Amino acid sequence: MIIQIVGGGDHTLALNNEKQVLAWGRGHWGQTGLGTLSDVHTPTQVHLPEGELVIQASAGVRHSVVFTESGKIFGWGDGEQGQLGRSAREKVQVSPFLISDANMNGLTASYIVAGGEHTFIVFQPCIKSSQDSMISEERLFSIQNGDLHGDGLRHVRVPELPSMLEGTGDNTKRLHSIGHAIEDIFSSIRFIVIAFKHQPSFWLNHMDTSNSSRKEYSDFGDHGLDVKSIRNVYQRILELRNPEILKKLGDSLIRLFMSIEKHMQNVPHSRWIRALLIGLQCPFVGEKGIGDMVSTRIFSVFSKLTFLDGRKITFWLSTYPRDIFGGRFVRGVLRYLSNRKEFTRSGSIPHDVAAALKTLWYLYEANKMEPHLLYSEFYSKEISESVDLLEEYLKWSHAKYDKDLNTLVSFCQVPFILSPQAKSKILQVEAEMIKNQVVQASILQHLSGNLFAFPFLVLRVRRDHLIQDTLVQLNVERIDYLKPLKVIFEGEEGIDQGGVTKEFFQLLCRELFNVDYGMFTYEEETRNFWFNPNSMESEETFELVGIILGLGIYNNVILDVHLPLVVYKKVLNIKPLLHDLNDLQPQLGKSLQQLLDYEGDVEETFSLTFQITYDYFGEMKTYDLQPGGGNVPVTNENREKYTELYVKYLLEDSIKDQFQSFNKGFQQVCGHHALQLFHYEELELLICGLPHFDFDALEKVTVYQGGYTKDTGVVKWFWELVKDMPLEEKKALLFFTTGNDRAPVGGLGCLPFIIQRNGGETDRLPTAHTCFNVLLLPEYNSKNKLENRLKLAISNSIGFGLQ
Repeated sequence: MIIQIVGGGDHTLALNNEKQVLAWGRGHWGQTGLGTLSDVHTPTQVHLPEGELVIQASAGVRHSVVFTESGKIFGWGDGEQGQLGRSAREKVQVSPFLISDANMNGLTASYIVAGGEHTFIVFQPCIKSSQDSMISEERLFSIQNGDLHGDGLRHVRVPELPSMLEGTGDNTKRLHSIGHAIEDIFSSIRFIVIAFKHQPSFWLNHMDTSNSSRKEYSDFGDHGLDVKSIRNVYQRILELRNPEILKKLGDSLIRLFMSIEKHMQNVPHSRWIRALLIGLQCPFVGEKGIGDMVSTRIFSVFSKLTFLDGRKITFWLSTYPRDIFGGRFVRGVLRYLSNRKEFTRSGSIPHDVAAALKTLWYLYEANKMEPHLLYSEFYSKEISESVDLLEEYLKWSHAKYDKDLNTLVSFCQVPFILSPQAKSKILQVEAEMIKNQVVQASILQHLSGNLFAFPFLVLRVRRDHLIQDTLVQLNVERIDYLKPLKVIFEGEEGIDQGGVTKEFFQLLCRELFNVDYGMFTYEEETRNFWFNPNSMESEETFELVGIILGLGIYNNVILDVHLPLVVYKKVLNIKPLLHDLNDLQPQLGKSLQQLLDYEGDVEETFSLTFQITYDYFGEMKTYDLQPGGGNVPVTNENREKYTELYVKYLLEDSIKDQFQSFNKGFQQVCGHHALQLFHYEELELLICGLPHFDFDALEKVTVYQGGYTKDTGVVKWFWELVKDMPLEEKKALLFFTTGNDRAPVGGLGCLPFIIQRNGGETDRLPTAHTCFNVLLLPEYNSKNKLENRLKLAISNSIGFGLQ
């Protein structure tokens, strides 16, 4: 396959994908390189010494030059005007020869251009840094004969755009020069990189001198760009406030990235990949108008990066300062997405949206390498609220795709853009689909004669034997976990329409997490529970806790559970790290970090060994972090290993059996596709709800029934009282009306809440239907009486008698 064709004066060169050069045309000056001065009428391979492989070719009027994979430059044809350098022995070279000028004084060529009777070479001379590491600085030179056309190699200057922008005034001549400079720089792959390189550059592995892509992948090096200079140039261009200049910048970038996209598969990435970073930093990205077209071209190139190029660009993105990474890169892509008119077209994701999402994915991966932003800053409100979540779930759960997003079939492949509310809806969609399937199967079994096949999971429990009754029934009814749950308290009347289930979960969690029961310990400092490594309870009981958390999610019930985030990381198979200890034992985490940061003699100062002590029912016992740990001192050299093993013991090994049982129970209920969408912080939010309350948001979404409106006197008094309540009373009110003292995913503004008139003046207390989040409020004749009745009701809300 031909990947490059160049035309000279009367001859043509072609480069194929096997890195061979073919030539044909007039041969009077030897310009075909085929060892003859005769014309050649059919494409014929030019043989280079030692089988050199060619990666670029260029043709002048009567001469030809090629650039090889090993970095050498060969030429042939007319050299009378010095266009083949001083090393040419004859004025006419009929066969390829090495242009020795191209590697003089330690210079390394990186690009060539054959002009009419001259040749340009971009050089990369290697110099020593102060640390003796090799660095490079790229320059342009021209090869000519010293006697006829100047003395050897001369600089070709890139327009000094930064200094031009430093000038003052808006006279026509200055703006004209700036416009030309912008076009020269921002439409040229080579010029745009050279213009914004460091001085001196410290590009490592800039040239593709090795055939081993693995070697390049293992050492990304620095992108070598002057980020501050790029920002300043863009800012100065904007400050000109000249529409013509801005249009030239936009048009130039569009041409640049269209050219890159067209040739990127056949040109070494070292020549164009840094231009992506410069383009992404442009303030046009994400803006409407010409910015939209610039963004589309940049994102399209991002979407076609190879795996190794993608890993390199991801690493470079992670090194950018937070203000540029978040304020320019991430928000620019999100703005672009928010400007899209449609996110799906004929059931598929449009190319422009998919390309932007692939770019955002690289940024998300970079953020995991070097955390700049919170996970939530990648959410796309527009996509989360606009797309058909059921359709996206179905496409995602049934389609085959790769994790590197080469094929984007569903927004569920990029879950970091979906808000917790959207993911919660997807999970509930999945739960309802599974419930319907299980119910239908149970009905068919019942019709087929199986009288014990019921469509619901019904739990009959006694209040004073909650754990025992629940454990026995769930162990018997394992296959019924996925059925809709109904709870009956023995000896109590009432149909469970959600309220009884909510209370059941609250009471059961309270007992399971009671430290006197012995399954969990309570950390006063963080107010979190943790698995008791010395618990005497059975594996089945810990499995029950996992089942209960899973059933809470599955049945859309928020639980009063206080576990550190590391539990949810472990559920999602994320390895715990030192900073995860801060949610459990922050003082210990701080001490281990101080050990790592200590600059003195660790062994002499801390006197630690690879042996730790722990409390076992009042008796102090020891544990070796490695064999013979009591005899291995912690030193400056092995302190990282000590810290890693200590954290592993605390968060994994010491509670291995307890957590495995807990996770087994949880996965039995929730181990389906939708769980994979959640970040561990979102999983905690899904189970426990929000710990903070925005009652203003709740007031805005409240619905009034039975004759009440937002302007009714008792309703106004109610909201005035609520806003003056302390936090604990607000939580009690929320528990009284909804059966839970935490806000759902999305906050109180997402809670369907109803205030219904329940008669006129009376001494009766307010009541609630927790299954429907309905507050039954009599129309009291004074604010004081409302306050007295309401606070008495919420302070006695335990039990289903008030429901």
